[in-house]
Amino acid sequence: MATVEYTDITDLGDDLLTCKALWAHDWGKNPSPRNIDGMIARMASSIVCLRCKRCRRERYTYLDSKGRRLGPHYYRNPVGYPKTRRMDNDTLWAEMAARSLLVQPVSAFDLNGS
Repeated sequence: MATVEYTDITDLGDDLLTCKALWAHDWGKNPSPRNIDGMIARMASSIVCLRCKRCRRERYTYLDSKGRRLGPHYYRNPVGYPKTRRMDNDTLWAEMAARSLLVQPVSAFDLNGS
C-alpha cells in the first residue's frame, strides 16, 4: 500500500487555505462537469454541478424527480489539489493571521465611533 503524502499548512496556497479556514467554498456554476456517472447518477433526474472559484474543487449533488437530494454531495478535487490532515479552526486561523489573509488589526477601525 502506498504511503500518503500530506501537505503542510504552510505550503497551502492562499486560496485553498481560505476555503479551509472559512469552511466555505466560493461556489459558482461548473462550466465543464466531469463526474456524471455511477449508480446515483443513473437514478437522478437532475444534477447540480458547482466549482469553487478560489480552489477549483468541484461539488456534485444528484436530485430525484421531486428535487430531493439522493445521498451526500460528491466532491472531486482538481489535479494537484493537496491532501491535508484535518486541522482545527485555531490552526487554520493562526495561519490566516500569519499571512494577513482577511485579517486586519483592530487599530484599523475607529472603535470610538468618531
